[in-house]
Amino acid sequence: MTIKSFHIHQLSKMSGNNTIIPTMDLVLEAGQCAAIQCNPDIGFQLIELLLGLTPVSNGSARWNGVELHLVHRKTPEQIGVCLRHDGVYERLKVHQYLHFFCQLYGVDASSIDEIIRRIGLWDKKELPCGKLTFSEQRRLHLGRSIIHRPELLILEELEQNIDLESCIIVRQVIAHLQEQGTAIFMTTSSMEDALSITSEVYSLKGQQFKKIELEGANEPEQSSQSVAAVTVETPLEQTASIEQADIASNIPIADASPAPAGDSDIEHDEVPAVPSESPVQTYPMRIEKIPAKVNDKIILFDPTEILFIESNEGVSQLHVNEGVFACTIKLGDLEEKLKLFGFFRCHRSYIVNLQHVREVITWTRNSYSLILDDKSKSSIPLSKGKFDELRALIGI
Repeated sequence: MTIKSFHIHQLSKMSGNNTIIPTMDLVLEAGQCAAIQCNPDIGFQLIELLLGLTPVSNGSARWNGVELHLVHRKTPEQIGVCLRHDGVYERLKVHQYLHFFCQLYGVDASSIDEIIRRIGLWDKKELPCGKLTFSEQRRLHLGRSIIHRPELLILEELEQNIDLESCIIVRQVIAHLQEQGTAIFMTTSSMEDALSITSEVYSLKGQQFKKIELEGANEPEQSSQSVAAVTVETPLEQTASIEQADIASNIPIADASPAPAGDSDIEHDEVPAVPSESPVQTYPMRIEKIPAKVNDKIILFDPTEILFIESNEGVSQLHVNEGVFACTIKLGDLEEKLKLFGFFRCHRSYIVNLQHVREVITWTRNSYSLILDDKSKSSIPLSKGKFDELRALIGI
């Protein structure tokens, strides 16, 4: 049996001398999910290329060997599409809206109730679509795009600006679709979201399209020219607590020559000789600072200031309340240096300061995230293999 696949081959888009979409190659088989991390506008233009809404400059996008835009035009039931700016028929009730698309695709409407439950809108099924919140409408868009059980699902920025409940529901639906053999192609501007959903993550930026190679445990050793964590050696003066034996060892032996004649019966006070000069004894005091370079300056961050660290294209990025700063230390080396400060390698590409973790979110049985206590409520992916380790570490 031939395995169904989505194949993007040497696809690109030019506008004059400007590259809109760089050359892309990607193969996505049934049951797989691929996330493209890119600017939202570029993501939309990419989907337009795939669906044939704008002409490509080179290459092709095929579903099972057939141009995708032809499949979408002639047999639309094979493809599901959920776009960022999709609208709703505001006066139609939720179940009426989905029934309309069942008729449009010519499919049995018996699955409507199942879809409504799966997208978490069962208690809203009699509500007009215009009365739903933005997050609920996005879940309805997802339900509409899978009502005909497509073999390939294309999603654009599905989690952008939606609430936490909707994120959980969306990821549960994606996991279920993968189990059913649906191939899922999605664009997102959030690297954190992409890594939380799938390990097949690609970066589309500028004139480059590449797969994100997740940083593993076996990292290359750091070059001797790399910046190391700063160590401050502070001299401490000798104190009275130094043992007397140490002091005595610095006192020279007194002159033992005989006393002058006639003075042998005179007692002489023992006057110690002046100690000779010796090097001041010092004790190293180690203070860990993590350096980040900004233009011509090196900023030294205290570990407690750091919320989390992300490896992006091989560069460690320190996330602090003031912003994001690049660090030349490898993620593996940072992991070792920061363990004693309560940092945890929660993902191959992330280290998190556990003191700032507020919530542990279970999206699906294989998908987890950590929510931090900063102003933006940062969401950090937690890999399946690290979940049990974290539970044992913090006692949950």
